[in-house]
Amino acid sequence: MPFLSKILVLVTLCVNILSVGIAQERAVQPSVVQNDTVFETKPLSNKSPRTASWLSAAFPGAGHIYLKQYHKSAIIWAGLGTGLYFIMDNARTHNELKTAYIARLDDDPTTNATGDLATADINALRDQVDQWRGYRDLSIIATSVGYLLNIVWASVDAHLLYFDVSDDISLNIHPSFNYFDRPSGALTLALHF
Repeated sequence: MPFLSKILVLVTLCVNILSVGIAQERAVQPSVVQNDTVFETKPLSNKSPRTASWLSAAFPGAGHIYLKQYHKSAIIWAGLGTGLYFIMDNARTHNELKTAYIARLDDDPTTNATGDLATADINALRDQVDQWRGYRDLSIIATSVGYLLNIVWASVDAHLLYFDVSDDISLNIHPSFNYFDRPSGALTLALHF
């Protein structure tokens, strides 16, 4: 198993273990009373962050489909598809340059580079092989990071499904006094929700 694959598996397992530890489980939102009127809210469906993470790890974008956020799945597919395109394109160019470099080094007359690569400077050709290998590796790293962000994004969105964004959240500033040791004054910030 290549080194990058081992790191990818390790990071995926860590993200899933962390999402299990901080998962929220609330199935029903209580009734809300506002201006002597009772607004009955529908029960919230129980969408698990752990399930969203596992689905996104198994198939990128599936966690957002589970959360019924289809547009985010399309964004993930476009990003990972672009990353895979650049991996394949950079690997193809790297292999062509590497083949031409090897053909220029050996003395076998049956292996000749074709086109502009046949007349290219050997040192410039070696530098291009190294450069395109770097591009390929960078594409693999960027696509792997995109894959991991897909998992984290699904987990965070599942947690935020039940986040309270009602008008009851307020921030109050009021004076506070300490009477115990020495009389002193201060300002207190209180967040009520």
